Amino acid sequence: MVVKAVKFLFYILFFCVALYYFFPKVNAYYAFEKSLEKENIIISNENLIDHGFSLEIKDAIIFYHAIKVADVKKISLYSYLFVSKIDIKDIVLQKMADGYIPPKIESCEISYSLLSPLELKAQAQGDFGKATIFYSLKTKKLLVLLEPSKVMLHTYAKTLAQMKKEKGKYKYETVINF
Repeated sequence: MVVKAVKFLFYILFFCVALYYFFPKVNAYYAFEKSLEKENIIISNENLIDHGFSLEIKDAIIFYHAIKVADVKKISLYSYLFVSKIDIKDIVLQKMADGYIPPKIESCEISYSLLSPLELKAQAQGDFGKATIFYSLKTKKLLVLLEPSKVMLHTYAKTLAQMKKEKGKYKYETVINF
């Protein structure tokens, strides 16, 4: 009886792993890209590579309302049993953002966990310093905690003036409806 139960659980686990491995991730990405077009966000010039358990997007250009917003060197999408992650490397914002934040973002990791299903978390690092970002899907509240770099402190003081300073970090809260 125990052997049959273990076999059954093994087959279920094997089926789930195989289903995820062979899932058409590239097609799912294109469906997601179509939904972004409704919000006037277009991702172009990207190269997609399916690694079985992850999807990699290279050399993407992001447009918002037909205006080029950023160049992204690499985006990796991972999904594990209870956690999904998006790892973004080498983001260069266009000059229009230069008055608000430095244009170079080295890395950004966005994670979602089934253990806290109503919250997204992100960690970003770049010329601006280090940022930890929380977004509540329930309250639609965005919280940014920023540890600014020297460049951010000296060159982008107007942006920091819009944030609350607490214990050497800067805090920004707002409500965003997606």
